[in-house]
Amino acid sequence: MRAAVSRWRGGSHGAGRVDLGPNWQRWNAIYAYDNFLFADVHDKTQAAQVFDALFAASKTTKKDPILKARLADISLIIADQTEDDRAYEAQRALAYTNIVSSLKAAPPQPAVWYNLALAESSDGQIEPGVISAFDMSIKTGERFGQLVFPRLTFCAVHWAALPEAQQQQCIGQVRLINGPLNPYWQGYYFSLDAVVQSKMNGLLAQAHVDPPVPPVQRRQRSASENKES
Repeated sequence: MRAAVSRWRGGSHGAGRVDLGPNWQRWNAIYAYDNFLFADVHDKTQAAQVFDALFAASKTTKKDPILKARLADISLIIADQTEDDRAYEAQRALAYTNIVSSLKAAPPQPAVWYNLALAESSDGQIEPGVISAFDMSIKTGERFGQLVFPRLTFCAVHWAALPEAQQQQCIGQVRLINGPLNPYWQGYYFSLDAVVQSKMNGLLAQAHVDPPVPPVQRRQRSASENKES
């Protein structure tokens, strides 16, 4: 069974196209990845083109952790898009290989550690390797803003299977939503499907945090309070 969890979708903001110099292929591949990543629609054909560009660039710089991390991420995107189980497993296996390669070259990568946790939990099960990868993602970047919401989804979906230490890490991530991330939290929460949102409510309850109020209900509540005053 495929676990319904969020991936981290990172990227090097502001990366530009470079057509000259020995690293042109690398930079163009990264540029294509970033453009794809921040598009509103992730087309399957475009995903395949980005994959091909990253794969070709990775052949010329085999130990480049940035390329390996992006190649792993695009593999996970393609895996999520396919309905063919064999292709799904093949893409996740490729993602796993590139994640491990990236971490060997540059271990302190919280987003890559998080993707490793996803790659190792492809059947929805929580094994020791998943726990270790999730733990390293927290330890190498507990306050990494782009990862907090995906981690919360991972925590919500897998809460019952997580050891107590990781459950406490999850509660620590919940507390971060009351800081600078708060303006974005409501939009993320209401983008979740009903099943995951229900699980998220369970996680929030563990941290004694109320779920966001839908905008319509919030306006109605405000209007009612104004009338009473």
